[in-house]
Amino acid sequence: FCIPVADTKGVGSDKLWNGGDDAKYDLVGIAAFLANAMQETIQYNACDENNWSDAAVTAAHGGEPYAAVSACGQLGQSYQDYTASPEEDAL
Repeated sequence: FCIPVADTKGVGSDKLWNGGDDAKYDLVGIAAFLANAMQETIQYNACDENNWSDAAVTAAHGGEPYAAVSACGQLGQSYQDYTASPEEDAL
């Protein structure tokens, strides 16, 4: 599911290059994408996903808010200091 969306819709003006008619180039594009994700994970000490989806962000851009406790500790955040409202706790 992710590859067709990244190929056609993308994020902002950035799209995943599909390589044209040669499947080898498709694989190179996917490998480069995964390598970049790994590099950013190491550089920013992040998990698989940054969670900034609070109610204000989702009101402006759509989607569903995630509880703060769903974040993965990126950018020096501390799991043990997170708290959740009863509504977030139900997620």
